[in-house]
Amino acid sequence: MSSSNLLRLGGLATVLGGVLLVISGLLQLVLNLFFATPGTVSEVALTASSIQLELALLGQPLVALGLVGLYVRQSEATGIFGLVGFLVAFLGMITVSALGVEGVEGVAPLANLGWALFGVASLRAGVYPRLAAILLIVGAAISGMFSLLVVALVAGPGSTLVYVGVCAGIILNMVISWLGYDLFSNMDVSAQHPLEVS
Repeated sequence: MSSSNLLRLGGLATVLGGVLLVISGLLQLVLNLFFATPGTVSEVALTASSIQLELALLGQPLVALGLVGLYVRQSEATGIFGLVGFLVAFLGMITVSALGVEGVEGVAPLANLGWALFGVASLRAGVYPRLAAILLIVGAAISGMFSLLVVALVAGPGSTLVYVGVCAGIILNMVISWLGYDLFSNMDVSAQHPLEVS
């Protein structure tokens, strides 16, 4: 299998994982809106919560796999800074995937920091769409900041902090899917016309 095909598969994994995480985030919003009080646990809430968790547990490793392809496409243009952003995001995503529900709040900001750094490196490299890189930085920064605030303040499911953090995570995962789509759809073009770094 050629390297171009492997990168396309990485893009496809990123799109699929990002979409699963977006759906998981939307389910989290629904759960927070309709089942915000602890006494309202029902079979519907448990089923939705289980589906939300499974989607997240499937999406996170796919995004981590796809991140490798996203990085490889721009690795020469991003240099050491891009490598650091990639490693922090990758280690954060793998750790979140490995921990599942236990301890995710403490590790998720690490993944968000990595995505923000990756976004800065992407913005500087100019390989991916500029707007996508900017939204990646903003989404990762807001998501990471609100993840830390939720942990620090022990905010409950109905808290505004939780809603903002989940919405930022949805935006982040939409942008990650966008980057994956860009990787998947533009590999033939980039293979024929490699980027020149000035």
